[in-house]
Amino acid sequence: MALTQSTMKDEQIRACANEVRASAFDFTNNNLDVTALAIEHGFSVHSCQTKSFIQSFIIVDEKNEIEEVGGHRLIGYNEDIPLERRRRGIAHEIGHFFIHKGKRNDLTDACFEHATPEYIELQNDPEKREIDRQADLFARVLLMPAYQFAESMRKGLEGAGMNRDVSDPKIMQSKCERVFKLLGEDFVVTPKKIAQRIADTDAEIERLCADHGYLREAAARYVQQQDKLQES
Repeated sequence: MALTQSTMKDEQIRACANEVRASAFDFTNNNLDVTALAIEHGFSVHSCQTKSFIQSFIIVDEKNEIEEVGGHRLIGYNEDIPLERRRRGIAHEIGHFFIHKGKRNDLTDACFEHATPEYIELQNDPEKREIDRQADLFARVLLMPAYQFAESMRKGLEGAGMNRDVSDPKIMQSKCERVFKLLGEDFVVTPKKIAQRIADTDAEIERLCADHGYLREAAARYVQQQDKLQES
């Protein structure tokens, strides 16, 4: 199946994610019910037994009903992954639907056959990586809207004493990581996703990082640490 890279820019992706979030009944809650949101947009959402490296998948076929679903839209997630990764996976697949639907005849991402060599080769394709990057951006904005995220981060940093001068880099890093974990619990995402959100360029996050110059450096260091732990 040929993939066609979306021409949608990051600003458009953010706007799309914010619009989709605004359609949710609980859009003001940090802990957005992303499963209910998917159902509101016509998806069946199911846990499935998949390969360990597959967190989630989407199948959309508006012409034919999906077998055993009784509908045209399915989001599945690996039944063995924790809640935080499950929520991210569902948000990622919703992103594929809103960003990339219409760019292809149908929409299938990480379906059951993706343990094949052809799928592994596809994952290394630059165009597929860009499509997944876009869906990841959508998921971050959907789960952590910039205004709510920046306000929560400011409160967290203030509670950790980071509104005062902290000269010791180790103490600063430790306090930031504690805030990442607390906000992860609040938004129900992993602390790594909190740190990755800080790297985004939404206006509210840019202002946050301008006021706390150490924040992006601490976040980047934390992401690197987590990446090394995953590799080991």
